[in-house]
Amino acid sequence: PYVWGFVITFSDMTFTQDQMNAVNSGATSTKISGYDTHLSNTEIHVTAANKTTWNAKQDALTEAQLKERYDLVNSIPLFEPLGNISKHCLCKLIKAKEFKPNEKIIIMGTVGETLYIIKEGLVSCRIGIKEIRKLQKGEYFGQNAILMDIKRGCDVVSITKTICYEISRKDLAEAIPDDYISEILYSLFHNFVNKSPFFKDTFPESKRYEIFKAFSIQRY
Repeated sequence: PYVWGFVITFSDMTFTQDQMNAVNSGATSTKISGYDTHLSNTEIHVTAANKTTWNAKQDALTEAQLKERYDLVNSIPLFEPLGNISKHCLCKLIKAKEFKPNEKIIIMGTVGETLYIIKEGLVSCRIGIKEIRKLQKGEYFGQNAILMDIKRGCDVVSITKTICYEISRKDLAEAIPDDYISEILYSLFHNFVNKSPFFKDTFPESKRYEIFKAFSIQRY
């Protein structure tokens, strides 16, 4: 028997081509590409995207721009396990912002609403005058504040002219409408379990979401 993965997409052909849906999708029984699939007592989480909104945003980006954004988003462990539709929606929603040398991008102690992915440039993460680390192209920062409702833990200052892609809470909520925080945290949990032989055998696929809900985030 075939077991469908944790994140799958369907009806995506209707986004790229003018086609009608070839199958009816249900939570109890359906037929997909010749396979009978039966899902019983299974909690289904579906993220839907509107074709009109999708096309309007896609038209504003060139294929090269979309690929660059997708590659960056896909390289972030936070988003890696998400479905392709959610990733592409994020790519169309994020905004590029340029910072001058020595400009503060994040101020320690403020409330965070945005995650940043560095498109080009170099930044310094600091607490007071002490530098914690440097980040460069392809790296990201600011994720903790938008996932855990905590204040910014350090200053982030551009060392050179820096261009960042900004992803706001609003962008995440639009791309992943059904409680994006839980979806992302579950994605991380599922990804971690799959990479650990011990936990992969201990936590069966059918029970993982139930097990995940038993965990809680603690700050120390």
